[in-house]
Amino acid sequence: MNNATTGINTVLRNLVYEEGDVILYFATVYGACEKTVAYLTETTKVESVVVELAYPMGDDEILRLFEEKVKEVKEGEGGKRRVKVALFDTITALPGVRFPFERVTRRCTELGILSCVDAAHAVGHIELDLRGLDPDFFVSNCHK
Repeated sequence: MNNATTGINTVLRNLVYEEGDVILYFATVYGACEKTVAYLTETTKVESVVVELAYPMGDDEILRLFEEKVKEVKEGEGGKRRVKVALFDTITALPGVRFPFERVTRRCTELGILSCVDAAHAVGHIELDLRGLDPDFFVSNCHK
């Protein structure tokens, strides 16, 4: 892989999307990754939903907003939609803050949602325990 963005593209473009599938991502996602999501909504059956964040805010609030959006998707349109994959960072680019990726990954597992972690800024900056985290997809690079 060239970089984490290439990896995220590879993951998202190789999932098979069906009617009612949703990619859920956070407003802090890297711009190029957001463009990939937009492309997929134009070329496949997948829809996208964004979780808006307004920093400063705590991890509990981020998790609450995530769970609310998942519930909103599930209950919308007569229960015909589902979050297939959630895209989120370990450390966001803008603003540069540590994201509660461990908690969101665990919640994805509990809810049956694929977790796609953009860890472009993680290696060398924070401790990582991939075995304990056990995400569905974890993409990083070592040049940051």
